[in-house]
Amino acid sequence: FRDKNNCNDCDWEIILACRDAKKGNQARASILTEFLSKKGIAMTDSKVQVSELDLTDLRSIRQFALSWGKKPISCLALNAGIQSSVQRRTVDGFESTVGTNHIGHFYLLSLLLPNVKAAPSGRVVIVGSGVHNPGEPGGNVGSPAGLGDFEGLANGFKDPIWMIDGSKYDSDKTYKDSKLCNVVTSLELSRRLKNTKVTCNCMNPGLIPTTGLFREFNPVFVFLFSFLTKYVFKVAASEEEGGNRLAYLIASNELNGVSGKYFSGRPGQQEFEPIPMSAEAQDPKTGQRLWTLTEQIIKNAIK
Repeated sequence: FRDKNNCNDCDWEIILACRDAKKGNQARASILTEFLSKKGIAMTDSKVQVSELDLTDLRSIRQFALSWGKKPISCLALNAGIQSSVQRRTVDGFESTVGTNHIGHFYLLSLLLPNVKAAPSGRVVIVGSGVHNPGEPGGNVGSPAGLGDFEGLANGFKDPIWMIDGSKYDSDKTYKDSKLCNVVTSLELSRRLKNTKVTCNCMNPGLIPTTGLFREFNPVFVFLFSFLTKYVFKVAASEEEGGNRLAYLIASNELNGVSGKYFSGRPGQQEFEPIPMSAEAQDPKTGQRLWTLTEQIIKNAIK
């Protein structure tokens, strides 16, 4: 963790819910041998486990939640993220990027929220991105995020509809829209959790081109993009920085009782603080409508 003395309790049991069990076990080994050992935090092998979960399949999500049972969850961290370079749909017919990053996460959250509420002081942490905001770096390049009147989502988000706002397919915009949904969901959830002991915050981990987010893109483009953002423009964050920021939101005592915030920081800088979300993300009507429509399409898909 960012600072083991700044955690609520270092005796964590970590469950890595992954679509690819092989990669999940690689991450597990990294946590045990490379990260936790360097930080001096004692953790036995049994404290880090891998479970299969496919966010592109609502049945897989349901099965994961059923297998979890009623065990309390101290923190539910929703940090999966893909950016599809081609038009592709999930098992249930949703555009794959939004279907994974938003709808899959939303369904998992709805099923496991009672478990978070059962913890002494539960937390939900959702990983967003600065690209959700047309006014932030990255968000002001290419197609801006925007949910419009939710025409696509309201009409079932299935063939021939690809975009939440019903517009023509745009792979850049689908990712930005999915991150906007993450931020909107986080703030709306914090409103719904008011007067409870559960908190919810969102974060921008920074631009981290080495995580595999661009796995479907041309390797030459990925290499050049990574090199330029890291060494020339110096706007890329490291995987360790992103991981430390996530751990901070999960475990820091400083955030006891803090909810409804969007955290961000600059590469290489210690500061990681709440900053304003986009105007669209802050609109309560947007939050309410996104929540209601997402519940409805999930309900229709699992009939």
